[in-house]
Amino acid sequence: MVVCDLDRPWLDTPFLLQGFCIKTTGEIETLKKYCKYVYIDASTRSSVVPGRHAASVPGHITKTGNSPKPDAVFFTPSEPVYKDSISVKEELVTAINVHRDLTARFEELFKSIGSDKTVDIRRLEAPVTQMVESILRNQDACLFLTTLKGINDYSYGHCINSSILATTFGRYLGLPREDLTILAWGTLLFDIGKVKLPAELLKKQSSYTDDEFTIIKKHVEYSAQLIREMKEIPEEAVEIALTHHERFDGNGYPLGRKGPAIPAFGRIAGIVDTYDAITNIRPHAQPLSPHDAIKKLYQWRNTAFMEELIEAFIQCLGIYPIGTLVELTTGQVGIVISQNRTRRLRPKISLVLDSRKISYGISPVIDLIRETEDDNGNPLGIKNVLVPGSYGIDQNKYYL
Repeated sequence: MVVCDLDRPWLDTPFLLQGFCIKTTGEIETLKKYCKYVYIDASTRSSVVPGRHAASVPGHITKTGNSPKPDAVFFTPSEPVYKDSISVKEELVTAINVHRDLTARFEELFKSIGSDKTVDIRRLEAPVTQMVESILRNQDACLFLTTLKGINDYSYGHCINSSILATTFGRYLGLPREDLTILAWGTLLFDIGKVKLPAELLKKQSSYTDDEFTIIKKHVEYSAQLIREMKEIPEEAVEIALTHHERFDGNGYPLGRKGPAIPAFGRIAGIVDTYDAITNIRPHAQPLSPHDAIKKLYQWRNTAFMEELIEAFIQCLGIYPIGTLVELTTGQVGIVISQNRTRRLRPKISLVLDSRKISYGISPVIDLIRETEDDNGNPLGIKNVLVPGSYGIDQNKYYL
């Protein structure tokens, strides 16, 4: 049975996106708590939402028209739709190769657009598909690569990171693979219009004046125009580009859309765009740690961003997101490299410094789910979150 509408606003319920297929008695009980009655789609008999099965990712870009609209159907699933099929260690080498290939080809695209050369978007087709497949096998490998600083020019590095984050978030929400591919493309391309802006403005070290910010905001329409010219790209990618700077309270741009007027994919894109921006080195701002960025996003719930989506994003990345530099109760220092899906406060950590703050030759990895006590029998856990670069630690040095 497919529930297509409620007797109250969707935003007043835990269901993140509009419309869903009831598959468990628990979902019925949740509906009873919030609604006196609901509307169902009598024409839909199937107990499975079309497209939510684990179909293979298409090997080429297609515009089938079968994908649900961005503001329809999905909510946080009670059970994961996708489960890890490989360990992060096993996936990391593949993820690194995919990331390098995607980076090289995306840089080519940026330069071609900037010099008004012919753009062959099909060259990105294979690495985008491979990135989605990697994230479906184990999201943590690609997520870890988003935390390495300064390996790419910010403009296109930010787009690649946002694409990884959006696909990962969509995986967590249980979106069908076709929608994950749309999210991947839309967030990869949502800032390509910046190549049309003055280079000196993008590199400016101080805050923008009102006139300068007016120019910066034009990149949204420039991006949409460029994507429209790429006939192979799903049309929803244009909407992602147009709405990723809109905000839930109506204070975004370019149109000041508010609440449900912002398509769901646009809301997702806005969150990942902001998260990656505030955790990376930019010309006019210092980065936050992933942990502090999560706290900042939580402060912005129900203002800039939809509360339920922010809470889901935090559940997706964890309280200590991958790449967070932490100090343990033993005094050891390490980097979060993988999440424990059921206990987010106890991730896997690659140790960099011992308790005396001396560097390990080869970084040992500890799993706080398995290791709960130190050598003295005291509780073992995370004591502090450290700012990036503490103790002179450069993550790139250890993992590239």
